[in-house]
Amino acid sequence: MAAASGLARGGGSDGFPAPAGWNRQARPYDLDDAKGLVELLCRQLGLPDPAFAPLAGDRNLHPGRAARVTAGSGLSGRVGELHPATIDALDLGTDRVIVAELAIAGLASGRLKDARGATPSRFPAVRRDLAVVVAEDRAAATLAASIRANAGPLLHALELFDIYRGRPLAGTEKSLAWRLTFSSDERTLTESEIDEAMVAVAAGLGRDAGGRLRS
Repeated sequence: MAAASGLARGGGSDGFPAPAGWNRQARPYDLDDAKGLVELLCRQLGLPDPAFAPLAGDRNLHPGRAARVTAGSGLSGRVGELHPATIDALDLGTDRVIVAELAIAGLASGRLKDARGATPSRFPAVRRDLAVVVAEDRAAATLAASIRANAGPLLHALELFDIYRGRPLAGTEKSLAWRLTFSSDERTLTESEIDEAMVAVAAGLGRDAGGRLRS
């Protein structure tokens, strides 16, 4: 696959990021794992949070399991699962391979732009976690967009930190756990403000993504 611009870096994974345990089967790598790695890379490079959009029509990638990614003007590319026909043609000896191809601004020159950090707030941040049960084919990016749209201006950071499949969830469901960080540069936030934001987030997830909170 060729780079869209700049210098591309590619990678691939197969196998099991979550090995089998007494209470679960081994879980193979999937598109959400690839997105998490891209998010981590953007964080390390000081780039904005990446945005993902469904990618269709790429003959090398599995339809419905591929996405385009951008992070401001600093990163662009695609991530996804290799198409079964591609896996067979390459005789890879596995059922699933997750790949990513990224073009990173400044990498071709041998030096990335210096990352600039923001001055931290003097007031404490407040963190809240929630787990959302959605259909297996629901993209994490859809949930992230809904959370950002409904959490309000006090939301400072959003992180997907866990993906769960298995009992007691249905086979067609998955649970995505998110960490929301709220902060203000001007004052200490109140519990009622955070509670109000979380209620709005929960309502938005149900409306925008068909999700329900996991207790």
